[in-house]
Amino acid sequence: MRPTVFTALLLFFFSLTPVRADDRVLRFFDFDERAAGNVEDLPMHWSKVTGTGLPTYLQGRMVRGVGRSSPYSFRFDLNGGSLMYRYEGRDLPAHVGGRYRVEGFVKTTVLENARARITLQLLDQDFSPLPGSRVDSDVYASAAGTAADWQPLMAEIRAEDPRVAYVQIDLGLLQPNLYAARTLGDRTIFNQDVQGSAWFTDVLVSQIPELMLTPTRPGGIFAGGEEPGLRMSVNDRILGDLNASVEIRDAAGNLLHQQNGPITPNGPPSADPMSAAVNKGLWQQTIMAPAMPPGWYIATLKVTSGGKVVGERSTTLVQLADGRKTLNPDVRLGLSAIDVPPGLWGQLPDLVAGVNGGRLKLALWSPNNDVQTADADTFQNLLTRLDDIGIRPTACITGVPPMMAELVGGNDLDHLLKADPTIWQNSLKLLVARHATHLDRWQLGADGSDVFARNPKWQAFYQQVRGSISELVPQSDLAFPWPALYETDQSIPGEVALSIPTSVLPEQIPLYVNDLKERSSRTFSLGLVPLDRHRYGRDVYTRDYVQRIVWAFASEATRVDVPLPCRISDDGRRLEPDELYPVLRTLAFWLADAKYAGKVPVAEGVDGFLFDRNGTGIIMAWTSAMQAEGRGVTTRLNVPGDAKIINCFGMPVASVPAGPGMVDVQLSSLPILITPVDAGLARLRASAGFDKPLLESSFQSHTRKFRMVNTMNEPISGTVKLVGEEGWNFLPGAIGFALNPGETLEKEVGIEFPYSTAGGPHKVEAVISLSSQTMQKIRVPMQLRLGLSDIGMQSLVLRDGDDVIVQQLITNYGTKAANYTAFAVLAGQARQEKLVTSLGASRTVLKRFRFAGAAKGASPKTPLKVRTGLREIDGQRMLNDDLVLQ
Repeated sequence: MRPTVFTALLLFFFSLTPVRADDRVLRFFDFDERAAGNVEDLPMHWSKVTGTGLPTYLQGRMVRGVGRSSPYSFRFDLNGGSLMYRYEGRDLPAHVGGRYRVEGFVKTTVLENARARITLQLLDQDFSPLPGSRVDSDVYASAAGTAADWQPLMAEIRAEDPRVAYVQIDLGLLQPNLYAARTLGDRTIFNQDVQGSAWFTDVLVSQIPELMLTPTRPGGIFAGGEEPGLRMSVNDRILGDLNASVEIRDAAGNLLHQQNGPITPNGPPSADPMSAAVNKGLWQQTIMAPAMPPGWYIATLKVTSGGKVVGERSTTLVQLADGRKTLNPDVRLGLSAIDVPPGLWGQLPDLVAGVNGGRLKLALWSPNNDVQTADADTFQNLLTRLDDIGIRPTACITGVPPMMAELVGGNDLDHLLKADPTIWQNSLKLLVARHATHLDRWQLGADGSDVFARNPKWQAFYQQVRGSISELVPQSDLAFPWPALYETDQSIPGEVALSIPTSVLPEQIPLYVNDLKERSSRTFSLGLVPLDRHRYGRDVYTRDYVQRIVWAFASEATRVDVPLPCRISDDGRRLEPDELYPVLRTLAFWLADAKYAGKVPVAEGVDGFLFDRNGTGIIMAWTSAMQAEGRGVTTRLNVPGDAKIINCFGMPVASVPAGPGMVDVQLSSLPILITPVDAGLARLRASAGFDKPLLESSFQSHTRKFRMVNTMNEPISGTVKLVGEEGWNFLPGAIGFALNPGETLEKEVGIEFPYSTAGGPHKVEAVISLSSQTMQKIRVPMQLRLGLSDIGMQSLVLRDGDDVIVQQLITNYGTKAANYTAFAVLAGQARQEKLVTSLGASRTVLKRFRFAGAAKGASPKTPLKVRTGLREIDGQRMLNDDLVLQ
């Protein structure tokens, strides 16, 4: 080698800035190679990757002026297509059992389609890629309206193949055809960015410690009051400079427990809380954390060297509100695990039983799995375990298995439509015959798929599949997916897996269920999915999830399916409960075998759902959508001494007295559960109300009928007193009653209200006093609405400098011309009136009132109150509205 080249390589070696003094760092690239004698545009030992979608005319280059730790970076420029570079140095060795990480920083121009990515690949001794040993970082691009800044990217892999010898890294700026999923197979069309740039820098390749962090209980599920345990291990050839830290945080990120200390290779286990016996580079320790409130938690183990994090592992924990007691699995509730890899199926029984689920969906055929080529005994043992704990599996066919895909030309189910039926029928019949004693429920297609709704050919194919299964299991059922937004009709061929998208509001779910019941006599399951947690935030995400399940149960759907509330652990070896696991357990545990008994009035603006399980009442309650963003509602509830008032995580939200009594409960948009309640009394509350809650806003006498049904199993007697807002009167003042079970009280009531009463809803409370030893009183919130049946008025108050402007939009909804006087009243100002005459049917008129100089001095502390209204010219009808100008 010539001296000049040798010198350049030596300078280049020392220019690779070390992060630590030890040899964990394999390479660090800041792309500042000028001092090393490299005057070329390309960094040394980096070569362009060629192939499909990677045009030869695209080039990358080192540039100055856009850097991070140094002034330099590696710039990629697009002109259509994708661009990728690979480091081909021979100085990235790897060995079996080692864990390797590449991390770097990237900055891009605004890109709609292309994305930057870093890839890590393991090679054998001949520098050939090892199968299954490639891992990609997340993809990234700057979005419009955001400031371009350095974004970290990271990929990590464990070398398990005994042939491993080297590590290889790729940097790429890729169009979607090289990173996005092909949802339509070969027919997928991707958009591309013609122009765009990315800058890579501070790319670090290192060997990191092998970490393990696992809970001491299966699934990380701990009973109420039980101390959560965590097993930790660190496997590294250098342990002496490492420190370990364990943190446990709740779902909101609050720190609940922390423990740290050095990893001491030679110290006895008792020398330090974080020390343990170490044998040949393996450090192990089990710690116990204090019992925590019910909920979901994330535990993180961080290992540092010289103050820098060199390894990190996380796991999740669930602290239950009570013990591990379970009821019989609720057959209404199904968990979909079609995305769970077969290697993790053995963990499913404990996790599904933990939330009281009665059904489980598994993808027996998928693009990545064929249960027939797996360990048949292991799968049969899984089915036996599920049967032993009362969980019924549903076998799903979501794609074409790999070996069959070679015969039919692809992994999508579409390919089976064109293929020779004998190719798949023989395999399917073999699968059914092998597990016929455990599999009598099947599903063709993934949840949410719309292929059956779009392509009539699928219905004929469905009949073929159904026939193949029915030959061996005559009593089986085969469901197919159907999105709720598509019309259903009598021609649908079989059982339906109706998927409800998040665009459908929770309270709209019964509409779709009832529509399907009316159109088809087929059995069906209702598939629910949660909102996007990152988009909507934790509170809305949780609230919507609970409301969807409650509304689904209230619609009397016999099968409700939700995704398995679990995630795959960082190391890919375990299933861990996610944030919704304790929420689903709370719902499924308390509502198990409970039947919907109707909505009950809890407080004004509160949705209350009554469920009845053998005479024991359970109420789910939350504030209505109009008050969802408000401060909530406080109400007093009469509960027994053994009652539980808990939120959807299982945590108590109110203290209950030792005996029966009144409890103040704060209600919000996050649902709470109240149990036990007297189901008969709850239904009695729900039956109380007026026959017509709308009152004409006029000075004529108003009469309405008050009704109440004795829903108890015994006769009741007592009085009802109606209490309204100030100035409201109800005649008679008290209504006596004596009712046998099932009898109805119906009494005419005269209603009077002040002349100045504003239109809109008004509170009324029915105080029901039952004659018994305790003289129990039940308070039922109700509502009367004041308005005009044929005239609508919308009022708006505005500020124009120091002037106040009032606008009225008046609409005649009736069939005759209307004649009214519109008015506006502001304290300290003359009353203003304008005529509304001969307003024709379905016509609208706008009236404006201006109060000059009236806005002076108005502020949040001294708001201006404005009253607007209408008064009938030749009659007694009127309508008021109160407004506030800040």
